[in-house]
Amino acid sequence: MTYGTLGLIDALAFGFGVLVEIPTGAVADLLGKRRTIIAAMATATLGIILMTHTWNQWGMLFGFLLAQLGWALYSGAGEAMAYDTLVDQKRESEFEKVISSASSAGLIVTVLTIIIGGFFYALYFQLPHIMWWITYALGLILAFGITEPNADTEKFSWKGYFKQLSTGFGQLLSPKLRRYLVFILGLNGVFIIYDWGLVKPAMLEHFGYYANEQAIVFAVLGIIGAVFVKSLPKIRKIFGDIKGLYLLSMLIGFSYLIMYFNLGYYGLITVAIIDIFGRMIYPWLSVVVNKEIPSKYRATTISTSTLISRIPYVIVALLAGAAAENGTLNEFSLGIGTAFLAMIGLSVILSFQKLFARINSKL
Repeated sequence: MTYGTLGLIDALAFGFGVLVEIPTGAVADLLGKRRTIIAAMATATLGIILMTHTWNQWGMLFGFLLAQLGWALYSGAGEAMAYDTLVDQKRESEFEKVISSASSAGLIVTVLTIIIGGFFYALYFQLPHIMWWITYALGLILAFGITEPNADTEKFSWKGYFKQLSTGFGQLLSPKLRRYLVFILGLNGVFIIYDWGLVKPAMLEHFGYYANEQAIVFAVLGIIGAVFVKSLPKIRKIFGDIKGLYLLSMLIGFSYLIMYFNLGYYGLITVAIIDIFGRMIYPWLSVVVNKEIPSKYRATTISTSTLISRIPYVIVALLAGAAAENGTLNEFSLGIGTAFLAMIGLSVILSFQKLFARINSKL
């Protein structure tokens, strides 16, 4: 399959995943997180099995759709369950440490799987994917041992379901979370554009780093990223949420712009900035969102924020595939960087206007 075909499959499956994000979050809030996580692991396992053993684009697409459904089911339920469990234990103040440690551990596991996957690929080209679905199957077995937290889970009804959707979305638009929408949509969105699909490997290939070099690069960046994510509580304490997220936005936005130039091997610096600092975005926003919303709407609101952050990728996935195939990734990165920094600039201007309006009202 060509980059163009992969880009089309990626866009269709990712678009489907976006469509089911909020509905699956509402299911978790109404039916319970434990049941939803079990369903998520089962669906994702089946999807990965199909992607691994298919030999045409239709099997790849259907398997990807199943996997996206599983990931959507898990995205709101898993995080909400962790927070609700801490609430049961009266330890919710530790959530920031938990989410940063979990994200850091995830990066370390990713590094290990990249290294191990290289050896498996040398033995048999499908072996890494086979091990992928085997680990998901083990996760499914472990999911049955999860205990449901004593949160506000309601009896399912279609009326309650649609009410849950609207209320959960409304939570994200509340005054406390509204000012973070630019980071949920823009900052997390541009990192997903880089991290998901084919943009990351294609960009490194554009700078002269191929399969063997990429395995080393991703391993090193993963280790460094894990250190930064583990330090998230200290970083938040130093900069604060708004200033810190704006700083991340500037670093990542300008890195996209600089990618436009013919940097050769030095292009790795821009990739490293996006990869390392981008790893802090999701856990950072997760802490902000979780502490501001009640338990009964938590999974729905988290799924809504996930949906919003994935919208940019759905829009540009086909363009990314075409850019990778046509050798125009530098123009693609310039467009992404320009649009994102314009969004951040507009957000800053609006923030200052509101600040001046409040000052004038007090005079």
